[in-house]
Amino acid sequence: MTEPAHRYRSPLLGQPLRLPTRAGEIEAFERGDGPALVFAHGWLANANLWRHVVDRLAAEFRCIVLDLPLGAHRLPAAADADLDAEGCGALLADALEALDLDRPTLVGNDSGGAYSQIALGHRPDLAARLVLRPRTTSSRRRPSTACPPRQRIPRPSASSSARSRIPR
Repeated sequence: MTEPAHRYRSPLLGQPLRLPTRAGEIEAFERGDGPALVFAHGWLANANLWRHVVDRLAAEFRCIVLDLPLGAHRLPAAADADLDAEGCGALLADALEALDLDRPTLVGNDSGGAYSQIALGHRPDLAARLVLRPRTTSSRRRPSTACPPRQRIPRPSASSSARSRIPR
């Protein structure tokens, strides 16, 4: 039987490792040699988000991709894990501390970028640089793999009752 799709991790990510954090162990993947780059994904994504990036950069950089417990992870977080924004920032700081790297560059995507900022706001010594990458879709166009809305909600007309209740 094959592994369910949400548990698959691309071999392009490199060798798996586990890191201790306050939320329990998290998975990470390491590939390449050179200056260290640490990648953090956002909610409802996983390490696979970075597979093609790692494939291009591993010849020149040591790429470490975190598989954070943000909804598409394989290792369960502790039952009492604090996964609010501050908790996710602390978890990310724990992972960076466990890696014990010399001045890495932290790259955060979407909410992973927000948690990276929180982590380094509290512990600026954990990284030399921070790269923030915005969400992965354009605000003007839905990705082709997105589910279509179940129903269209009509826009209110200028004469709708809701519009007439808005104070001027």
